[in-house]
Amino acid sequence: CLVCGEPNKLRLYERYKDYTIFECQYCGLQFSDPRKMSENNYNEAYKGLNSIGQYEYANKMRTISETVSSIDESASLSYERWALRWLRNHIRKGSVIFDLGCGNGRMLALTKDDFDVLGMDVAQEPVDYLKSQGFKVKVGSIESYPADWPAPKAVLMLEVLEHLPEPIEVLKKVKEMFHQAVLIISVHSHRRWTLRNKQREETDYPP
Repeated sequence: CLVCGEPNKLRLYERYKDYTIFECQYCGLQFSDPRKMSENNYNEAYKGLNSIGQYEYANKMRTISETVSSIDESASLSYERWALRWLRNHIRKGSVIFDLGCGNGRMLALTKDDFDVLGMDVAQEPVDYLKSQGFKVKVGSIESYPADWPAPKAVLMLEVLEHLPEPIEVLKKVKEMFHQAVLIISVHSHRRWTLRNKQREETDYPP
């Protein structure tokens, strides 16, 4: 297992196109074989999503996050609301927040009023659009973090690890580069209701 290291606890969970998905019966991790990522796949996935609608949605989510009494009241994007609340409660306003794997910028839009937000993603199209909206973003991976960008107080990796061929190595690199920053991570739960009904989301399949 990639996470817990158990050698004899893997079982075949599912096959998808050229991929075999395994599950560790010890820690619950699911991963694909082969483990690979293509930037072209992400550019295709985000194609056409660079519209203002996502920011209207983000503004709505910001309002919800300030009014709901429990983060469990709605399952939709609950990890984003939880992360926003944690940041507001523990990180000084105006501090630098780095969203690694920022995608179409929902979290950047949610946090921009409270923090100095930076973003990075491997997909060119959403990054270009985010730049046009005034966000400080860059195409690349953790190794290409610009030298002239300030060190962040918090690093976000929301729904990112499951897409990385070598997630442990990326986490080690984040720790090495930003050892004083708080790292906030979310991944899909292997106990979520869609998987219980054998209906994995299309975006949860490799690559």
